[in-house]
Amino acid sequence: MNISAKNIVNLSNKIEKEYLKKFGDNSLDRVVRVIYEPGVNEKEFFEDLNKLKNSVASGVQLEQIEEKDWKKIIF
Repeated sequence: MNISAKNIVNLSNKIEKEYLKKFGDNSLDRVVRVIYEPGVNEKEFFEDLNKLKNSVASGVQLEQIEEKDWKKIIF
């Protein structure tokens, strides 16, 4: 796929905003997303965005990690 970095960022921001509008401002706080991992490839990036798009379309929110478990994760 031939898409500029600026367009990728714009697309990602648009999809995230749609998700947050549907499920709430904190709905992605404890969701593990590969797009923030170093070395993520294009396929993984778009799979991650598609998960958000599909979640919005289906009305089923992505599962968040429980706060007590989230605090144990080292980033």
